[in-house]
Amino acid sequence: MAKKPKQQVTSVCTAPDCGRKTYATGHCKRHYMQILRHGQLTPQREHRGPTPCSAPACKLATAIHGYCRKHARQIRLYGQLTPDREYLLGQKSCAEPGCTAHVRAKALCARHYNKGWRKANDAGANQPQ
Repeated sequence: MAKKPKQQVTSVCTAPDCGRKTYATGHCKRHYMQILRHGQLTPQREHRGPTPCSAPACKLATAIHGYCRKHARQIRLYGQLTPDREYLLGQKSCAEPGCTAHVRAKALCARHYNKGWRKANDAGANQPQ
């Protein structure tokens, strides 16, 4: 006696405007997880795009508690946004007049930063004790 081939029954999700295959209880995986998490279908959450960072003048996408990674780190470290430190991030060239090298630290290029650092250390070493 030959076995009959099984017919595959593919049902479609019962949520409005959804044509995906069912996963459980007559819904696709997305809608089934919505029902598990929220107790109902939540169509207002489905097509939400990335929201911008809550910090003023920042257009990066949010990552942590409504802020982008940079601003979330500032809040974690300092307890607040620190716009006074951000002016250095937008600066591309050294603050020393006539120098166009890329900024390394404290608005100076590596050459001028190290020069100032060496001066400060030499002055401290030559002082009488």
